[in-house]
Amino acid sequence: MTISAAQIIPVVLSGGSGTRLWPLSTPQKPKQFHRLIDDNTMFQQTCLRVSPSVDPRFGSPMVICNTRHEDYVIAQLEEASITTGTVIAEPTGRNSAPAIAIASLHAHAKDPDALLLILPSDHAIPDVERFRDSIFHGIAAAQRDFIVTLGIRPTGPETGYGYINAGEKFDDHAAKVKRFVEKPDRETAEGYLAAGDYLWNAGMFLFKASAMLAALRQHAPDLLAQAQVAYASAKPGGRHIRLPLDQFSKCRSISIDYAVMEKADNVAVVPVDFAWSDLGSWASIWEQSSRDGENNSLHGAAVASDSRNNLIFAEGISVGVIGVEGLVVVATPNGVLVVPRDRTEEVRKIVDALMPNS
Repeated sequence: MTISAAQIIPVVLSGGSGTRLWPLSTPQKPKQFHRLIDDNTMFQQTCLRVSPSVDPRFGSPMVICNTRHEDYVIAQLEEASITTGTVIAEPTGRNSAPAIAIASLHAHAKDPDALLLILPSDHAIPDVERFRDSIFHGIAAAQRDFIVTLGIRPTGPETGYGYINAGEKFDDHAAKVKRFVEKPDRETAEGYLAAGDYLWNAGMFLFKASAMLAALRQHAPDLLAQAQVAYASAKPGGRHIRLPLDQFSKCRSISIDYAVMEKADNVAVVPVDFAWSDLGSWASIWEQSSRDGENNSLHGAAVASDSRNNLIFAEGISVGVIGVEGLVVVATPNGVLVVPRDRTEEVRKIVDALMPNS
């Protein structure tokens, strides 16, 4: 098991199911492996942002994925000419904390002071240069054993994101975190926006492997102990590591926010201003996509006549609309979705009805 000795090792978490973008995104092929707003998939875009060929301060990315998505990961890395350090395959999803524990153990085996950059695989970040600058702004704090998170300055009272309450800065870029807060209602979000010291929690972290393992040892010792067993029992195959189901499934399913970030006192935030979206709804796809003169975003074999402000997404089927406004129409071999653009957050209701065990 080897990893790059470069300054920052990106760790791309690509195990999510992305069912909010049904019917295109499914547990079998979630949104990160689709081309949503670019010629590259979201997974490819994420890896390319931190490729050592673009900036030598990054090492080859470590990828953590579900076993059933391993073929997508390998094929899409090859397609985009991305050299990966290690692909770690989870036999079942256990949320972000076990995945980050495994990544930290893997890096620590080579270099306890290795800096890991945790990145979700399905985010849209148009300004790549500003994104990279923000990462490097967090290095000094991370090297002082802080667990650093990037906090997005909010552009509106968003209720779909968690927030970070930032305290006083202790260096040119980083501030101590006062607290993490759950997704707020509209009134609370407006209060956060007015206060000026609340940031969106984007789920991106920078830390030394040793610092994260120490935090897990203090705040989630059971999880770390089981992750150690699973990692020690893994089957290495070159740059591919497959975690055993019998051991990894015993890891507690919990996010890193709940397991560590909300409990540790060495958590810092770097406030950042780059445009960002987690592409968590079809409305956000429309917002991030190029549009025609009538404000329609058309993907695939899609045609719109006398229509405006629509997202029409066709995969494997032709779709035409006439005289409609403000709709999302998605047609794939998996199903068809028609919903007002301002109600796409309700897609989960359809998924729950069609796939009760999702």
